[in-house]
Amino acid sequence: MAKAYRQYGAVPFRKEKGAIEVLLITSRRSKRWVVPKGWLKDTPRKTARVEAYEESGVRGKLARHALGAIEYSKSVGVGRAAKVRCRLEVFPLAVTSLKKDWPERRQRTRRWFPLSVASKKCSNPDLGRLILRFGRQMRSGVRATGSLRGHPSI
Repeated sequence: MAKAYRQYGAVPFRKEKGAIEVLLITSRRSKRWVVPKGWLKDTPRKTARVEAYEESGVRGKLARHALGAIEYSKSVGVGRAAKVRCRLEVFPLAVTSLKKDWPERRQRTRRWFPLSVASKKCSNPDLGRLILRFGRQMRSGVRATGSLRGHPSI
């Protein structure tokens, strides 16, 4: 079995009008809906935090522990002809600020979606299921500020 390359990302979320919303971004080339993610920079958490800012312009409180992980195929190389297997580990990120200007602003679109819609918009069904599981786990513990009340990992 081929090696799975590791990526780390964030699921930016907020509470709006009593409901949890997730911020999705478009991928640069195919414009599919995804979460901010990238290759390991320093630590998994730092990678998730940096990618969330660079790709979606969000800052916030990142969970100490990952929400979960999914595996997917990523096209790489010249002409994107090669595929590699990736393992993406994602951390919840309670958004505290949304910047108007951020590094990849001209390359991506960002949009808030209710949990159930976000789960269907995700280009990867496993990511969609992970987002739904996050919603079930956190729905009752999210304050209006977007931070988690009584959650040991944030």
